[in-house]
Formats: sequence, C-alpha cells, structure tokens
Amino acid sequence: MSLLCSWFIVCVLLLNDASAQDSRTYEHISPSPEKITYGALTPNETELLFDLYLRDYDKMYRSNDFRRERLDIFRENLLRYDKMNEADRGTAVYGIDQFSDWTFEEFKQRISGIKKEPFDLSVNESMVYYDDPSPGDKKIIPENFDWRDEGVVGRIKEQGFICGSCSAFATVATLEILYSIKHRSIKYFSEQQLLDCDTRSRGCGGGWSHNMIKYVQEAGGLESDKTYPYKGENATSECLFDKDMAILKVRRLVMVEPDSDMMTAHVCRNGPLAVSLSAESLYGYRGGVMHPPSSGCSKDLEHADHAATIVGYGVSGVYLSTRNYIGYSGANNKSMKLDRRMIEIGKEVYLTGL
Repeated sequence: MSLLCSWFIVCVLLLNDASAQDSRTYEHISPSPEKITYGALTPNETELLFDLYLRDYDKMYRSNDFRRERLDIFRENLLRYDKMNEADRGTAVYGIDQFSDWTFEEFKQRISGIKKEPFDLSVNESMVYYDDPSPGDKKIIPENFDWRDEGVVGRIKEQGFICGSCSAFATVATLEILYSIKHRSIKYFSEQQLLDCDTRSRGCGGGWSHNMIKYVQEAGGLESDKTYPYKGENATSECLFDKDMAILKVRRLVMVEPDSDMMTAHVCRNGPLAVSLSAESLYGYRGGVMHPPSSGCSKDLEHADHAATIVGYGVSGVYLSTRNYIGYSGANNKSMKLDRRMIEIGKEVYLTGL
C-alpha cells in the first residue's frame, strides 16, 4: 500500500489577468456559492456590510482608529475578490470570510508552514518509482472518487494561528487516512511529534512533507495525538517521542511523476496526497473549482507556503478535492477543489507506503 506524502503544485493568482472562461464545463459538481460584485457597492453600503461582517464573525477592535484601518483593508479585499472571480477559469468563488479584515501578508504569516529552503531529494535516495497504470487498468478508474465516501477520513483538526504547522497537519492527515484504509479503523496521530522531532524541518517554522514522512520512517513510527498531544507552539523543548508508544509505521517512499492520470489512479487505488501550494489561492476562497489563468501560475517552489491533503477527484478527473487545516469558518474550512490541469505546472510527487 502506498501513500502520497508531497505533491508540489504552486499557483499564484495574478489579479490583473482576467482571461476568458475555459470551454471545459464543470457539470455535475455541487453548486458554487453565489458570486457577488463588490465593486458595485457604494461607500455607505460597504460600511454597512462591514458592520454585518463584524457581527457575523463576532469581531471587536481595540479602538476606533484600528477599526478604520480594518475597514480600509476590508474595502481593498472586496475589490481583490472581484478581480479573482473575474480571472478564474473554473467555477471558483472568492468572497468574504473570517479573514476579510486581514491583509494578505497577515494571512500568509499565520497559515504558512512550508520550509523556505531548497527542495532536497537526497533524503529520499531509497525511493522507487510508481509505474503508470496500463491502458487496461485505467479503464477501471471511476470518474468520481472520494475517500470521505469510504468512511476512512476522520474529523478535521485545527492547527490554529500561532504555529506554522500546515505541513505537519497535511502529512499526518495523509498518514491517518492511509492507516484507516489499511486497518478499517480511524485513529488520530501526532502533529506535535513532527514539530518537535523532525530535525530536517523547523517546527512551527515549517517543513516539507517528504522530509516529515522520511522522519517517521527513520524514527520507527508515529505516536497518537493522545500520547503526544498538539500544543501549537514552537518546538523549543526536546523531542519526547517514545518508540514503544508508536502505532503508525512507514515502510517505503515512492516517487510519482506529476501526471494527472497517474495521480488520480493512485488516489483511487492507494490513498490520499499531501499537496503544497500558494496560500494566495486560499485567500478569500469560498467554493467551486479553482483554475486560475496559466499566466497566474508559477513553477517556483518559493511560492509554496501552505499544505493540504487531496482525498479525491471528480467529473472525469477535472478537479481534485482537498482538505485544509487553518480553521476557516466558511466554505473552505473542510475542503476545496483544484482543477487537475494545474498538475502540469507542478513539481515532483512523492509517495510513501505503510
């Protein structure tokens, strides 16, 4: 049994590029939230909307000056959502969420968890390559598949905003689901162990999922989140891992090329994928299938600063369903959808097995 631990796909929306809609339709996908053109609002209407926003998200500010500052940011974000809605070639909808009074820099600082160091393959010298399924095998891959429908995906766990631990959460979620697939039992494992003990990563400063998987393999396993609970703090203390308490163990790492047919086949046959992407693609995302213009996507791993877990795909593989872990109180607190054609701009893919 194999598991994808890291698929590097980076997408940055360029807000001044409003490309025409793609001819591919997204029929049979659940309806997206309604798009709203915020630029049509008057200043008074925007302020009334801001008052409703503060009430709905239970926000209070320390002073009137700070409130005016947040209102200005809110106004700027409304215009940003209009540009993102216009540029996207899929069915994605961008709009108001709990972060609409944050600047993008504030948003990124609180959720980022990808290590800003060169992507190093040397730790994975023992990897083998995943073979492309034969043409005959491809015919049995269903058009729609989601591990959530199989009863093996547990609850969403929230990383909070103090620690940049998204890579640890994406890595552990991928391992948890694969464990459930193998043992038909949902168990929850320790993100804090990765933060404290994986020396190739930086604790709350972030890390690459493939390094975290390699750590679990070398260390002898991963504890449950009950015996090694999440603190959401910088890893300043010593590693407290007890090998005798380890439940989940990793057998090997497998490399997969960034080919959409191989990826969807692997998701269906083997298990979930951990994905690294730009946080900008999440900023204001409310639902639908994200497919930014090609000019708005980058192959530069420097733009990868967030991680999530792919758990399925749908409509002949047009989109890939993902989960993320940053505590949204809206459409994207549980899942988002990425157009599978975005794979083409991705980097290497790494799989591991139990």
